Amino acid sequence: MRKVLKVIGVIVLLTIALIAGILFALAIISEYRADHYYEHAVTGGSLEKQYSAMGSYDVSHAEFNARTANYGKYAVWYPSELESGTNRFPIVLWANGNRDDLVQLHDISYTSIILGIRCGWK
Repeated sequence: MRKVLKVIGVIVLLTIALIAGILFALAIISEYRADHYYEHAVTGGSLEKQYSAMGSYDVSHAEFNARTANYGKYAVWYPSELESGTNRFPIVLWANGNRDDLVQLHDISYTSIILGIRCGWK
């Protein structure tokens, strides 16, 4: 009887460990897919597919403390080439709340500079 209980206990522990491992792997995969949605998006047409992917520019980011208590920080997302090149890029002012950083990266990879206010980031 002790052997049977021991075997059942080992099976239960292995099952719990297996389920925990699967849940952990699913969480990691889910986070990766969320951070790289543009690589996994299913599109309906060639134009949508072209602009769902990241653009050709790498993106840099900087934050600066605001001078007033009303705002947390000012954030700037820009093509990394701006640091060493002489190209000009259009500027987009995002002043209506916070945007998701991933959306910023996607937009800027197509050559724009985004300026935004990080409300509540004090």
